[in-house]
Amino acid sequence: MKNLRGMLGVMVLLALGLAGCQTVANDSLNNNQDQTVQSATPSLTAVSKVRKTDYLGRWVSTTQGAALYLTSNQKAAWFQKNHTTVKGHVTLKLGDNGQATLTHAKFGTIKVTLQDATTMTLTRGKTTFKLTKDTGWSPKHGKIPTSTKTALNGTSLATPTPLKKPNYQ
Repeated sequence: MKNLRGMLGVMVLLALGLAGCQTVANDSLNNNQDQTVQSATPSLTAVSKVRKTDYLGRWVSTTQGAALYLTSNQKAAWFQKNHTTVKGHVTLKLGDNGQATLTHAKFGTIKVTLQDATTMTLTRGKTTFKLTKDTGWSPKHGKIPTSTKTALNGTSLATPTPLKKPNYQ
């Protein structure tokens, strides 16, 4: 008898619970208010601040036969066809509008300007180099070549993969 009463009690509670759920579900489905659906339009936000790490990496000019290596531990190397290689410690000082200056004991002070994430202009005196970032070289783990021949060989100056715009449809 006690088992029967217990079972009936459980059944009544279960029925009331299900009836309450059905009422809530019906209310949400039969809502007479107009509902507006907002679509998420894709958007890209611009980088608000250029950092020193944006300048680090391997920068290459295939047409001018030059390569600039800037590592995360402030080491730099400048390789240029028919010129002496310049290596050593470099100081990077940020300026305005994507500009910075690199100071090296032998190389002097040069101006570098980022046009975007993969393009940089290097100006030393009256000479300007347009460099493209080699996205396959790591400023933390990549090795700087020891000779100009190695730094400027055909495979070393492979065309980097540019950043691609996302295709939103």
